[in-house]
Amino acid sequence: MMDVTQPQLPWLPSDEDLVLRLNAILAGSDIGRGPVEVVERSPHRNASFFPIEVVTCRQSDGILLHLLLKYQSGKGHVAHGHRRGVAHEAEVYRRILGPMEGSRPRLYGAPFDEKSGDTWLALEYLDRDTQVREIRVRRTQHAAMVLASRWIARFHAGLENAAAEGSFGFLDRYDESYYMGWARRTLQLSAPLHATLPWLPRLCERAGELLAPLWAGPTTVIHGEFYTNNILLCEARIHVVDWEAAAVGPGVIDLAALTEGTWPSRVVQRCEREYARARWPQERPPQLDRALEAARHYLHFRWLGDRGEKTLSEKSSWRLDALRSTAARLGLVEAGTPTAAGA
Repeated sequence: MMDVTQPQLPWLPSDEDLVLRLNAILAGSDIGRGPVEVVERSPHRNASFFPIEVVTCRQSDGILLHLLLKYQSGKGHVAHGHRRGVAHEAEVYRRILGPMEGSRPRLYGAPFDEKSGDTWLALEYLDRDTQVREIRVRRTQHAAMVLASRWIARFHAGLENAAAEGSFGFLDRYDESYYMGWARRTLQLSAPLHATLPWLPRLCERAGELLAPLWAGPTTVIHGEFYTNNILLCEARIHVVDWEAAAVGPGVIDLAALTEGTWPSRVVQRCEREYARARWPQERPPQLDRALEAARHYLHFRWLGDRGEKTLSEKSSWRLDALRSTAARLGLVEAGTPTAAGA
């Protein structure tokens, strides 16, 4: 009998629909062993924008199978073309991650429901994984970040030529218009702050100077949100999840995301060195530091330009303070102008 611990919320499938869909998914995979019985449903411990649950199935031979199911459920937040949803993530698994060896959950299937227009993503559940963000032992956490730097550098290096040749046409390609769009969005959404932060609109208008290295350098396939909550450590190996924002762009964006925040400078420097060594073993590109600085500016504009409530949130004050430092360096801050925290 099914032990359902997941509350039957309106955006989750019914038990009956779940069983029907899982049987269809697994029948088309190489592990299909006849009809399956769902024995347990439980909420996933790491929240996501999209509904996620862990489902345990019993196959006809008695073997248990643990799956992570992610549902579009009519939800979406494209945000200037950044995130493209569960169907897009499924294509990344099929066409990019699928042919690669290890270091990502296995894709069992991603059926599309024509009636609802929703996609389900059925992945292997890694039951002994830990988000790098949640690792409590600092030495272990910092070591995992260095491992992640190496992983993403090799990923970028392996796909750079294919991206340059125009492969992966289903991925968005970041260009000058894309980057400048985030600066315009930041300018618009931050309007209530302009009276107290008069340097901010001036900086947004000069965003091209800050972001230009991003559209001048080489591109590859990037994760797009390579933060420590999307990086799992499982049995001393890195696994990367949540590929909804995958695109073609400069790899430094992923490196900037990994090291963004209040990490110790020595850890950030180790990650940068490991990334450069793994991606360019012969010689570190002289323009890397400038491109990395541009990527960090892009991330500030990207999140400040996401949604108005985020722009004006206290949680965004550190991003505004970081941009204020840049504005001061450019001579855009008048004496006595408050920081974001003091606005």
